[in-house]
Amino acid sequence: MVYQIDDATAVASLPALPTDNIGTPGFFTGGSTSGGAPTRVRYWWLNMVQEELRNLVIAANLTPDKTNNAQVLAALRSMFVTLGGGKYQVAGTVMLGRDTTFPGLRYSYIGADGETVEDGGYLVSSYGTLLSGSTQVGDLTIGPDGRLSYQSVKMAGSYSVTALLSDIVAGTGLGNSQGTNGYQILPGGTVLQYGANSSGSGGYSTPNFPVAFPTKCEGMIVVESAATTNWAAGKPTLHGVQGYPSKVQADVYSMIFSGSGGGWGGMNGLGYFWWAWGY
Repeated sequence: MVYQIDDATAVASLPALPTDNIGTPGFFTGGSTSGGAPTRVRYWWLNMVQEELRNLVIAANLTPDKTNNAQVLAALRSMFVTLGGGKYQVAGTVMLGRDTTFPGLRYSYIGADGETVEDGGYLVSSYGTLLSGSTQVGDLTIGPDGRLSYQSVKMAGSYSVTALLSDIVAGTGLGNSQGTNGYQILPGGTVLQYGANSSGSGGYSTPNFPVAFPTKCEGMIVVESAATTNWAAGKPTLHGVQGYPSKVQADVYSMIFSGSGGGWGGMNGLGYFWWAWGY
């Protein structure tokens, strides 16, 4: 208990400490059979012990409680750690040290109630054979392939590695395909797709998307891809999307101008590039 003495004889302010040295610092005695006097307990010494213990409790943001004899222990657990292992090595102790399961530093901490010891996970840990010798720093892990990833250590014994951060930076961590026809999934779920195609009979064609849009295709642009081949003198081409694209494909109509005095008409074999976006 670190509650201040509340006897009727107590005073509100801490009395001044004596300035004179009465004797040599030492230890208490209970007197002796040869007539030695027992050690007197002085007021200033009792105040010193009381305030030393009470200051620990106050520093830990706890309220001194006259009925609680474990507040100093709770304060020490809240403010300090013990070297030697994680929560699962010695239950009920705040620790920073090596865990018995994996080599590395694990930590635990006092919860919001000021008493319950919570597991904080690993600060640095080598998971050994589970992840082929990977090293974890907090929730960030260097995997067996040497790339940075995010690690969850509370998956019922399963250590699940999610998308690699280095892949996301490189543009490969969220699903993609590169080539003449390709796509890229962006953070947030937006999907960008592109490709090349040519018109069929009468100028009609139906290019398929490399991957189906999960919800919908929001738009599509089609442009000429072989102007030097298709464009004769005065014969430009025009490509457009017919209707609204589905999640898997779009209808494209390609036309060419027949020249001076002519008009527009669909034509087979007109090459084009397309660009689509959605989510």
